[in-house]
Amino acid sequence: MKIKIKKGIFGWKKNGIVKAITPKHGPIEVEDELAQSLIDREIAERVEDPSEDPEEEAADTLESKTVGELKKLAEEKGIDTRKLKKKQDLIEALEEAEESDEESDDEESEDDELPELAAEEPQ
Repeated sequence: MKIKIKKGIFGWKKNGIVKAITPKHGPIEVEDELAQSLIDREIAERVEDPSEDPEEEAADTLESKTVGELKKLAEEKGIDTRKLKKKQDLIEALEEAEESDEESDDEESEDDELPELAAEEPQ
């Protein structure tokens, strides 16, 4: 579920790294149980996703990028781009990396316990 932090700071653990998320950050995707907990505590609010098909939206986003932008993005994700010369090859490699990341997130989240959450008003 997509949420946006309304107040305080939320320590979001992703890929073993805790990142401080504040109201200044955009929406984040979290597990439904965690999202509902944050919403119930009035720390976050649900963000409606206007896109009907998130995979299609991601593909459109990648399609709109130049080869140079795709190469840079792939390199940031640790993808070896030396053999990827065509735009479609880069897009497929990025999509595969994203699927792999989602699978590893699912595996990690099964082992992780939900953190104790609280919100504090900024001073």
